[in-house]
Formats: sequence, structure tokens, C-alpha cells
Amino acid sequence: MTTAISLLAHGDLVAAWQANQAGVFVGLAGFIATIWLTLIAVGPTSRWSVPAENVALSLTVASVALVMVRYVFVVGAAIATGLP
Repeated sequence: MTTAISLLAHGDLVAAWQANQAGVFVGLAGFIATIWLTLIAVGPTSRWSVPAENVALSLTVASVALVMVRYVFVVGAAIATGLP
């Protein structure tokens, strides 16, 4: 996943996707969270109806769930092919 996020940060979306699809989504979630939380920090609070804690928590839970789903598929594929 580190490779996918690094490739994504360098703008190579295709190679990032090939390295780890979940890493692309986690990297994008981090980017979205950074932009959103920056806007909350510098902007008037009345414009943003969603508290910063809810944004961070939602993106974190979604990222962890996606990583776990991918892990289940990878382990399932390894078991199905007989890999140790």
C-alpha cells in the first residue's frame, strides 16, 4: 500500500492502481481529508455544516473497511491457489 500511495503522490495513477487498488482509495481519502480539514480550519465555521471530527472519522472508517475487504480477497485468493 505504501508503494501505491507513493505512486499516487507522484501522479502515476495507473502504476498505483496496479500496485494496490485499496492504496489508491486510501491515498485519495487522505487527500480529500487534507483539503476538507484545511477548508474547515481557515474558513468561516458557519459554511461547513459537518464537524471536522466526523469527516476524519468517516474517512478513516471507510479506509480501514476497504483495506480489510481487500485483505480478505488477497488471502482468499492465496488459499484458493494453495499458496502458503
